[in-house]
This record gives sequence, structure tokens and C-alpha cells, in this order.
Amino acid sequence: MNYSKTVSLLKRSQNTGFTLVEMAVVVVIIGILMAMGLATANSYMQNTQRATTKDREDYVRDALVAYFTANHRLPCPDNGSNVGNTGRDGVEDRVVGGANPVVTSGCVTALGTVPYLTIGIAREKALDAYGNFITYRLDTTRNWHLTSTFPSQALPNPPNPFVPCSPPGIIGPPVAGLSVFSAPAVQQTNVAAVVLIAHGPNGLGAWNQGTTNASRNTLPAIAGEQGNTVAAPAAPAGYRAYVYSDSAAAPFDDVVQQMGLADIQMVMQKIGRRDICN
Repeated sequence: MNYSKTVSLLKRSQNTGFTLVEMAVVVVIIGILMAMGLATANSYMQNTQRATTKDREDYVRDALVAYFTANHRLPCPDNGSNVGNTGRDGVEDRVVGGANPVVTSGCVTALGTVPYLTIGIAREKALDAYGNFITYRLDTTRNWHLTSTFPSQALPNPPNPFVPCSPPGIIGPPVAGLSVFSAPAVQQTNVAAVVLIAHGPNGLGAWNQGTTNASRNTLPAIAGEQGNTVAAPAAPAGYRAYVYSDSAAAPFDDVVQQMGLADIQMVMQKIGRRDICN
């Protein structure tokens, strides 16, 4: 074998680099891997934000039940009508009047934001994971905001834990309420006392942390999300808790939860209260 020829071939082999085609393939592979990683990270972030938002709504709901147990009523929404026009102050807004306003006076509005100071929680807990206030809709038609709706009553003998505000003949608590739909023709409930709405990553229709009482994001143009921004939604006549969709034709990213009589009664029984009127 020719030694010098072998050495020459080895040197040429060692000095040979990648071809342009090989480099292009490597670049494409790296790009695909990066895109997959970004998509995974983005999906993880979205899921985390939705989970955080739901957790905060749960926290607000628990605080509302605790407020009810202490006050025999639910608070009015924060309407942003605080003195100074400096943004949402977290205090319920009531129509002041009469010697005992919690018995006789109504709410300024049925739709607003969570009155976080009134129910004793931190401002952060009244915000969704996207930095907007959680919308709070209270059923004022059936007077959940008045203590006169839930008067303390003498217990019957024996007490009936399944009949709110018993004995028979006493005006009981509301048995109807706000409607929530899981699909346009599928009613989830029609007895909600409260509906909590977080307006998702697009934030359309949410009250934001702006510097005025009326600071609010642009209202949605799509019918599904539009209903979650008004006090009296129509077609269907209730709030929407639809499945998440990023479809361009019908996007829906709101996170919606409701609280009704059954939720309050369950807590009442756990803490030893016979029903919501005692």
C-alpha cells in the first residue's frame, strides 16, 4: 500500500466540512425543535393562567359565602363610583337611604366587579391571571343583597334541616335566580345567586386597573362573549360558561363560575348553622 497516498486521503477527509445541504437540514431541525418547545411552553402558560383564574374565582366564592354567614346577605357589586374617580376601590356600591340601608336600600348596579374590600380579601384575589378585575353579577331581583330576605326565625320542633327558613308559612329564600348556559341551548342552572366572570386572555369587556372608575376594555364583537358583559344577556337569556375555543369565527375564552343557594346551604351545615335564615 502506498503510505503517502493514504496519509493524503486522511488529511483531505479531516479537512472536509459540512455541505450547505447538511447545514440547511440541521437548521431546519433546530427550528422545528424550537417551535415545538415554544408551543409547549405557550400551552403550559395558558393552562396555568386559566387554572390560576379559576382558583381566584373559587377564592372569591368562598369569601362571599363567609360574608353571607356573617351578614345574612350578599354584597353589592363595586360599581366604580368611589369619590375621586381613581379606579375600582373594592367597596360595594349601594343606594344610601333609610335608617338601615342593608335592610332597605338597593345596589347601584347588579353588574360590576368583586367588592374585595367589603368581603375582606386582597385586591390581587379579585383579579384574573391576566390582570383584569373579575366581573361580579348579583341577583338583585330576588334581593340577595338585603338582610330582610333572610330573617332569623324561631326553630321548628323538631328542626328541619332540609327546608330553608322553616317552619312552613315563613317566606323562604329565593328559589329562582340567574341562568347560566354551558352551550347556547343547554342551561346549566337557573338558580344562581352570583355569577363570576373572568374575561380570559383577550380581556374583552373586562374592567381593568385603569386610573378612572369607568376604565374598561373594548367590548367583544362576538355574541358568545357579549352576553357576559351585560346585566341582562339575551339569546340565550343567561350567562355563558361555554367550552374554551380559539376559533376565529367564534372565540370564547371566558372563565365563568356560579354560586347558588345549594352552595351556601352546604357551608351553613358544615359550620353548624341549620339553614341560611338561622
